[in-house]
Amino acid sequence: SHVEGAVLDHGTGTYTCSYCAQKAGVYALHATVGPTSERLAHSPFQCVVSPTNCDAMQCKFAGEGLTRGLVGHPVTFTIFAHDRYRNRLGTTGGQPTSFSATVSCVGGDVTTSSPMGGPSGDIMLSINDLMDGSWALQYTPKRSGVYDVK
Repeated sequence: SHVEGAVLDHGTGTYTCSYCAQKAGVYALHATVGPTSERLAHSPFQCVVSPTNCDAMQCKFAGEGLTRGLVGHPVTFTIFAHDRYRNRLGTTGGQPTSFSATVSCVGGDVTTSSPMGGPSGDIMLSINDLMDGSWALQYTPKRSGVYDVK
């Protein structure tokens, strides 16, 4: 990806350069000076851009447990964390500092859980951090019905 930057001349022979990359990855920073764009020594420089913090509106969900399950059998689905620029979060970079989920049977049982806490309510919900920017969630429906996951 190509990213444009800005340069601020302090008038003292020093400059401040800035850029805003929206796609995580490894970039080559090409630094030049003067009207002929003479390349600075050691340019290009390698820059690693990491994802920013998790944005709940950009997270993705997958798994059969989002659409169906059997009473008394574990139901599983996965949440994939992404930042505001839709970069997938991994084991480095921006990570969510807290995570919670709610499962409820319409008109019935409710539980909430976080990675550090246990279930509270009649539906047992577990959250397993897969250490790659995704979480596996599992619960066992106790009765037939429509379940809401938040």
